[in-house]
Amino acid sequence: LFYLKVEKFFKFFFFSFIFLFLFSFLSFSIFSFEENFNDFPLDGNKWQVYQNEGSLINTNGLIILSSDKTTFPYLYTKNEIFPSNFKLEISFKYNNMGWGTGIVLSDDITPNHQPIQGNGHTVMGIWGDNTLNFASIICSQTNPSCSTNEVKNINSFYDNHILEILYQNSQYHVSIDAQEIYVSITTNEKPKYVWL
Repeated sequence: LFYLKVEKFFKFFFFSFIFLFLFSFLSFSIFSFEENFNDFPLDGNKWQVYQNEGSLINTNGLIILSSDKTTFPYLYTKNEIFPSNFKLEISFKYNNMGWGTGIVLSDDITPNHQPIQGNGHTVMGIWGDNTLNFASIICSQTNPSCSTNEVKNINSFYDNHILEILYQNSQYHVSIDAQEIYVSITTNEKPKYVWL
């Protein structure tokens, strides 16, 4: 169950509240990409969709991806959607654990039916195989010389969650359900695409 939006911030961004709409007295933002999953089939100009042996169902502004076979639906944004500074917000929920289910921000696209090799092209993401985790190839402020992916466990696997990723001043701030779980070191590493 997902909705997705990416905001573009300008240098004079000060403070804003995000619900379904953006409202702020001190700044303004535009959405460089927004998907509420109200249209089905999905917009072929925005998304590349591989149903594989699973199903994609659109209902009430949510997209439900599922499979009881050996492959899962795979979709990704067709175009680069991240501006220089951005805030990404994704609402999601897992109904059960399974191999290969995640939300990934990447700098390239892994072809359909191809496993991710090593770090692959993943910049960061949420993955729900046996536990629900956030992972990033970018070291955190608390572990600035990391040699492997930064991984943070997320409790409450089956609850509704809101993932927020803010990239501003060359640094990531990641929150789950309004609780900051990760702050990156300063980096120019940026994603281009989102995979579901």
